[in-house]
Amino acid sequence: MLIDALEKLSRARGAIRLKADVSDSATDFFGKRGFEPQQRNTVRRGGEWLTNTTMEKALAPKGRAEGAA
Repeated sequence: MLIDALEKLSRARGAIRLKADVSDSATDFFGKRGFEPQQRNTVRRGGEWLTNTTMEKALAPKGRAEGAA
C-alpha cells in the first residue's frame, strides 16, 4: 500500500512523525494505521466552508520495528 511505502521512506530519512490534514471520509483509514487526531480545521474556499482533521503518527526509530520493546 502506498502509505506503507511513505512510512518506510520517511523512517529511512529520519522522520520521527507523520502529519496529514485528513478529510472526514478518510479519518477511519488513517486511524486504523495508527494516526491520532490532533485538531479540527475549517477553511473557506470559494465561498464554502470545508473541514478536515489534522492527524499525526509517531514513527518507530530507523531499524526498529514499530511496537517492539
